[in-house]
Amino acid sequence: MKKNFTVLAITLSVIFLSGCSKDSGSSTVAPPPLTAETWPQNWVLTIDFDADSYKYLHRVGIVINRNLVDKTYSMTALANEKDCNWEVKSEGQRNGKAVYSFHLVTNKSVRWSIGKTFSPYGDAEWYLGTHQATVPPGTDDWLFYLHSMPKQNDNKTVAIESVSQPGWFLDNIGHTLTANGVRLKQYDDPEKAVRFERH
Repeated sequence: MKKNFTVLAITLSVIFLSGCSKDSGSSTVAPPPLTAETWPQNWVLTIDFDADSYKYLHRVGIVINRNLVDKTYSMTALANEKDCNWEVKSEGQRNGKAVYSFHLVTNKSVRWSIGKTFSPYGDAEWYLGTHQATVPPGTDDWLFYLHSMPKQNDNKTVAIESVSQPGWFLDNIGHTLTANGVRLKQYDDPEKAVRFERH
């Protein structure tokens, strides 16, 4: 009887400990590195807005805007209707880290590039715009670091950091040029930055 109780106690302890280790491990498991993925890829990028809607990134003239779309709406249809389907390409390394560029799928000469404007009070604002030419600009303004983040709404997510302005990430806020635009915000940790869902 004593032997059976000891075996039962050990078995329950093992089950309990293994269950705890699975729970704690699953919340801290890092997503696989982006360098392990095949490039280029086509993405429609969204930010969670509310339970029913996303904000998606699309080109309007020389800037990238955030507009609303219902979560049930087909991302394939959206990509065909709006300038929001981005070819994401690996562009080598800067400072020992992989860098990427974003090009409009329907016109590869249109690429993301950060720009600088100023608030009415004279404060500098970095924003997400576009550069259109057959060759990229002579600066690193068109290159980005991608930080892989855990899934959200069953989609892979990334935080997007400027290469030319390290520590500055795409955020869910507008700027002086356009209230629906994408301003960059400074963070000391990618985990704190806005996460964009990849569709």
